[in-house]
Amino acid sequence: MKKIFTLIAVLSMAAYASAQSFVFTKGGVEVEDNATFTFYAEEVEEDYGYGLETLVHLGAPEDLLLMNKTSEDINYIATLTFTDDINWELEWCMGGNCMMVNESPFQISRTLSAYDSSGLDYHINEMANVGIYGSFAANMKIEANGESRSININLVYLDPASVGEVSKANITEVARYAADGRQLTQPQRGLNIVRMSDGSVKKVMNK
Repeated sequence: MKKIFTLIAVLSMAAYASAQSFVFTKGGVEVEDNATFTFYAEEVEEDYGYGLETLVHLGAPEDLLLMNKTSEDINYIATLTFTDDINWELEWCMGGNCMMVNESPFQISRTLSAYDSSGLDYHINEMANVGIYGSFAANMKIEANGESRSININLVYLDPASVGEVSKANITEVARYAADGRQLTQPQRGLNIVRMSDGSVKKVMNK
């Protein structure tokens, strides 16, 4: 009887996973609902025809995506809610369009094609933000087909003169997967995909 209940539970979880019409992924790995990611700003020099100018770039990496798992287009609503005050001019790009965020919560509607993925890009890239150091946190919620998924994002802009390189000492491993997507309880031979506490994903080859 216990085996039957276990089998039912496994089948139920599999059915739920297959029923998900969209998910967040990072580095090709699905992320848990309400996962938290931290991204750090960098100061860069660009020349747009007026000589070199210092700009601040702070954005989500290219491998953080929203993925449509179905064979049909999905019309979704994305809501960005700040959990901290923000002193920056923040631009939010999604689905190929960018807009300045001027209120919280901030909501947009987009369409994601069948089996397609869309980048999630919060960023500041303005001269006006140079030297305005600080951080803020936001929640991004996607709603479509009666489902919802959320991720939390921390954007951090530290003074490079006083802080130097950001310490990674407190970053720890939070999950490990095999190449076929199975979650592992310990390192195994072959390719291991490791998710860290700062949201980064590493591919490790164990002999």
